[in-house]
Amino acid sequence: MDTRHTPVLLREGSKNGCAVLAPLAGGPALLATAVAPTSHALRELLDEAHAHALGKQHG
Repeated sequence: MDTRHTPVLLREGSKNGCAVLAPLAGGPALLATAVAPTSHALRELLDEAHAHALGKQHG
């Protein structure tokens, strides 16, 4: 089973922060990196990145 991923940018151009999911070499793992103006916005971004990594829609 091929589990390779390409980098994904979430909320590009948003004033509420943005995140990137990047694949780690040698495995199916992803690294989520996020920046946001508040801790609440950061938590939402990380939740969205987690949902995206699991293949779920985030509402």
